[in-house]
Amino acid sequence: RCGMRKHLPKPLSSEELEAWMMLKEYTTNFKRISNYIKNKSPGLDQEIKKVIEEMNVDLKRIRNGQSS
Repeated sequence: RCGMRKHLPKPLSSEELEAWMMLKEYTTNFKRISNYIKNKSPGLDQEIKKVIEEMNVDLKRIRNGQSS
């Protein structure tokens, strides 16, 4: 990023890193649940996928050093 003259995000604090790791773990668990129920309950599967998308947005925001 630095070579492309882009802003480097500040390093995550220990609290932010812990929150990011927890959110990443939750995202993985929701993906597993979604895969398990996708043929059994399509409506619930779609809702879970929306939650996963929102979590991924938050993960990206944290990784890039942006506030909510």
